[in-house]
Amino acid sequence: IFRGVPVPFACKYRKERFLSIAEEISKRNFDIVILQEVWAESDYKLLQQHILKTMPYCHYFQSGTIGSGVCVFSKLAIEDSFYHLFPLNGYFHKVQHGDWFGGKGLGMCRVSIQGISINIYCTHLHAEYDMESDEYIAHRVAQAFDMSQFIKYTSGSCDLAIVGGDFNLRPTDLGYKMIVTNGNLHDCWLAKVS
Repeated sequence: IFRGVPVPFACKYRKERFLSIAEEISKRNFDIVILQEVWAESDYKLLQQHILKTMPYCHYFQSGTIGSGVCVFSKLAIEDSFYHLFPLNGYFHKVQHGDWFGGKGLGMCRVSIQGISINIYCTHLHAEYDMESDEYIAHRVAQAFDMSQFIKYTSGSCDLAIVGGDFNLRPTDLGYKMIVTNGNLHDCWLAKVS
């Protein structure tokens, strides 16, 4: 996961950072890359231009006023894609937080390899701006529940579901537990650590 992807109007070296991310992705032998915080379509196009040789298939999920910021790059052909907009997305009047303008939701791309059907889900849940007084906890919990329901009802026809993104949740949080439990998912990272 590549963190710290810059906001278009607030980052002096945005192009250099995206070029660095594209270079790093191109050097690796990834089959699938899920990115968040790619807010400007021009940044997505820049990534696409440099990653195209190693990962020829990609999708950017358009949403909200500034874009969802979520995109997928893949070595496997993307057969289908869909974006599910969360009904609760922050506050319009909290301009400084920006979550409402991104139109947060859950993207899905369907790929297959050797007869195995794979659903790739990618998201960026609402940010947590203050751990002590989190005014958005209800938004993230509602988004987590909505996400888990969407995954549960769309993954029945696939052989494998891969879910990634910036959940802005810890494994001990209610929202995270809902995603894993209600979505019938298994956290391979936590299983690896155990």
